[in-house]
Amino acid sequence: MNSMSKEYAFHMWTLLLSRIHEEPEARIIPNPVLDFTEKAKAGAFDALTNEEYEQEKENAEQSSALFERHASATTYTILLRALRSMEFTDSEMHTLLRALVSATVHTDFKKGHRRKETAL
Repeated sequence: MNSMSKEYAFHMWTLLLSRIHEEPEARIIPNPVLDFTEKAKAGAFDALTNEEYEQEKENAEQSSALFERHASATTYTILLRALRSMEFTDSEMHTLLRALVSATVHTDFKKGHRRKETAL
């Protein structure tokens, strides 16, 4: 099983991308394994099957690896560590580059940062 679920990955990337635009304090996020451990001790996962629990544990461990044993990290740090670690196929790289180029050509970088509401 050694991978994050698609749903958890969506949640992780949504959180990271939305926090980029926040004030500096909001860009610091806690290591998800801490939340997982607290919830597990409180019995929050007792109703799950063994397979479901193992997937939840794997999700927390996979994202926690990006924190490199720290209790928290900035969204920038997690984004860079994730991108550095990811193994893109040629097609995925092309899609990512296409999205970045598209956003770049309709962005005026001289105006500075302004939060724009986006639906993810």
